[in-house]
This record gives sequence, structure tokens and C-alpha cells, in this order.
Amino acid sequence: MLEVRGIEVSYGEFLALRGISFAVHEGELVTIIGANGAGKSTILRAVMGLVKCRKGEIFFQGEDITGSPAHQRARLGISLVPEGRKIFSDLTVAENLLMGAYIQGERKTVQSCMEEAFSLFPVLKERQNQVGKTL
Repeated sequence: MLEVRGIEVSYGEFLALRGISFAVHEGELVTIIGANGAGKSTILRAVMGLVKCRKGEIFFQGEDITGSPAHQRARLGISLVPEGRKIFSDLTVAENLLMGAYIQGERKTVQSCMEEAFSLFPVLKERQNQVGKTL
């Protein structure tokens, strides 16, 4: 589903990532672990297209997306929720999830995303009408 092959990312003269490769297959949950400054966020920003890779390739569902801008990657379903991102406190759990599914566009796809979220996190389904600030 997602394959990263030998990416390198620099910030000016500073080489932030060198030779990063990994694959994430459908249905897998993957964690990136490392010390502060190790490049975890930069890896995710590269996958999302928010920073340019000076070397390497990124494939999503078999398609080379290395040169694709972030908005095109978002349309494919690739997204990044930055650390510390909060929910909309005045919206319900369901409304918060809909905001995240909004990019998918089609009503059936959005409903499918909601059902998937509820199957992964049953407590959200139980609290779908609860306002975020009361969680």
C-alpha cells in the first residue's frame, strides 16, 4: 500500500534523513519510534509531500507519488495529523470524525470511513453524539 525507498531529506545543508526505506501493507498499524530530533516527523512530512525528498521514491498503492504535491496525496487518502492536534471541542465525536473524512468527498466513502473508525474504536461509536469538550 505505502512503500518508501531510500529517501533523503535535507534542511539546507543539514541532512535530516538518509536512506529511509519501509513498507506499510493494507491492514497494518505501524509505529515510528525514536528520540527527539531523530527524524520521525520529517519522515511523515516527506510521505505527505510537505517536504521535498532530494533522493528516493515514495509509492502509494503501486503509484509513484514522489513528485506529487501534498493536496494530491490528500485526495489519495494520505494525511498527517500533527502532534498535539486537538479536536473541535464544540462538535460531537461524529462531527469531529466527519471533519477528518471530509477530504474523501463522496458520501458513501465518508460513511465507510466513519464505520471503519467506529469498528477500530468502539467507544467512539458509543459516544458519537457526545460533545468533544465533555470527553
